[in-house]
Amino acid sequence: MSVSHGHGTPSDDVPVSLGISKWMYLFLAGSLILVLWQGYNVFSSSNEQHVWPASDAVKVQLPPAQAVP
Repeated sequence: MSVSHGHGTPSDDVPVSLGISKWMYLFLAGSLILVLWQGYNVFSSSNEQHVWPASDAVKVQLPPAQAVP
């Protein structure tokens, strides 16, 4: 059996990955910053309009239920 076909050795016509580019790292870092910022916005505004216990919350009087024929 011959190994002259190049089996087991890298070939020149097969592209080699250059890895993750710096732009992808920048995109991921920016995305992470946006996710954390949005999470902070949700957390910081969650105290507004929050009433505890619920029995102290504003009550809305609903109209009486109508009979459906």
